[in-house]
Amino acid sequence: MLFGMREISASLAFVCCGFSGCGTGADILPGRVAIEVTVKIDSQLTGDGNLVLRPQPGVKCPLIKVPVVAGVGRLNATAGPVPGGYQATFLPAGATGNITDELSNAGRVPPTSVGPTIKASPATAVDAVVPKGAISVTVPAGSPATFVAEFEAA
Repeated sequence: MLFGMREISASLAFVCCGFSGCGTGADILPGRVAIEVTVKIDSQLTGDGNLVLRPQPGVKCPLIKVPVVAGVGRLNATAGPVPGGYQATFLPAGATGNITDELSNAGRVPPTSVGPTIKASPATAVDAVVPKGAISVTVPAGSPATFVAEFEAA
């Protein structure tokens, strides 16, 4: 009886792992690339923040959030995007606001303006340069894929 319980437990664990997607992640979304992106606002490197890459129609990839430090963002191939076109928005560190609604997949409408929806916290109000809105960027093939995301100031 004890041997039967072990077989059932092992089989159940194998089935659960298969349904939950245990693995490296590469089998879930093949073709991802490591990226190195330079983020600028009015030709100047940004400070710290997050660059959000929203895939354009036809690009099969989830939203990608790239941490940016001193104007440069990096992701490895496991977390990176697939090559293709994206709408990019930048949220400076210390800024508050909710751009989730504008970034939702409903209707795939790119954000029209991020600047007015963001308010810098008092600690970073002087340093936070806010971009005017979303821009289109292309993530090239190759790993690491390098590109520049240049925004206009709001």
